[in-house]
Amino acid sequence: MNIGKEFEEYVRYIFFYILNIKDEGIEIKERHKLRGLSGEMHEFDLFYEFDKSGFKHQVGIECKNTNRPIERAEIQIFVDTLNNFRNIVGIFISKSGFQSGQKSMVKNMDLF
Repeated sequence: MNIGKEFEEYVRYIFFYILNIKDEGIEIKERHKLRGLSGEMHEFDLFYEFDKSGFKHQVGIECKNTNRPIERAEIQIFVDTLNNFRNIVGIFISKSGFQSGQKSMVKNMDLF
């Protein structure tokens, strides 16, 4: 099995469990494709959305299972993808962490 796919499935399992503790039926989609404001198609490793208090919340997750810390360029690609949408919050999860200084470069995104 692909180790990247295994990692994505593990992350999906954790998020599914956390999101559905109250049995709200939130679905987590894998390899979810959306058309951005520019008309370009983008794919999120994992994606979920839900309505709360009349607002639609959308979350795109990028999963990286590498043997090295994630570099700025990889995060910038994900940030650029998020900027091509309205109101999608990004979560970037790396098994090997991030190079120093990466957390200071992103807004509206969580790094794990």
